[in-house]
Amino acid sequence: MSTQEVIGRTLNQAKGMAGQAFNLAGNTLGFARRHLLTLPHMHVSKSRPGSSPGLTHEDLQNMPVGDQKVSIHCIDYCKDWQQTREIELDDLEAFLSNSRPEGTTVRWINIDGLSNPRVVQKLASKYKLHPLAVEDVFHVPQRPKVETYPQTTDVSARLFLVMQMLYVVDRQLHCEQVSLFLGHNTVLTFQQQPGDIWDPIRERISNDGSRLRVQDASFLVYALLDAVIDHCFPILEMFSTQLEELEEKVMEDADKQIVKKIYRIKRELIMVNRQVWPMREVLRQLQHEDVTSELM
Repeated sequence: MSTQEVIGRTLNQAKGMAGQAFNLAGNTLGFARRHLLTLPHMHVSKSRPGSSPGLTHEDLQNMPVGDQKVSIHCIDYCKDWQQTREIELDDLEAFLSNSRPEGTTVRWINIDGLSNPRVVQKLASKYKLHPLAVEDVFHVPQRPKVETYPQTTDVSARLFLVMQMLYVVDRQLHCEQVSLFLGHNTVLTFQQQPGDIWDPIRERISNDGSRLRVQDASFLVYALLDAVIDHCFPILEMFSTQLEELEEKVMEDADKQIVKKIYRIKRELIMVNRQVWPMREVLRQLQHEDVTSELM
């Protein structure tokens, strides 16, 4: 078999993988939009019997603080208004001790950066996050999953999600873990670093009359999940374009550099599939079992 034939076969394999990834992402997104318009009733896996206690407040207090900047943003909203603010680290404790603005129906607190365990400690104390879930926030990377904790425990945030956010920098695929807690009227999201794909959701919240503004916190979680899956499509479009460009080059002149590029794309398509497929299973779990989120 000639070099050009080998390259052509590899290219066709990569194109087939791209098609599979498109189908998987499309099916997953379609499933989410059909079945997860409300999330207070959802299928989740229970906390594991006999599991280690996770990270306690004392553990978090004793963990070292890293150099990475941590930023905290809060959005409070209801049908008639929304309020966005950035919270300084020194002001976090006072902020959490104050009451929400009167009339708030949903509070979304987003934390960028995991280098300061004291931030997580304060939020875990305020919202009674389960120590096992808190430990998972720092366990990076891991497969997307969903867990809940029984009402018999002293935990307010009973729903916990882990997902992987895919993004591209300089045509290279990267993956960032996002941890999410849901209560009846509060959503907490923890990200590894600044920057995400959720600005369109923030814009929707800022618009009077948007559907997000008249729904509860579970609908915000649906929107965040939807955005993570939907963002796979421009990434897959990018890979398809790259494969088309390589296909043209193969017809002109086959060389080792083209083979390396094709194999790189194949590896990144495998990464897409590895992240999207568990998300599909998470969505299936969210559909099938009945759990009522409690007030945080």
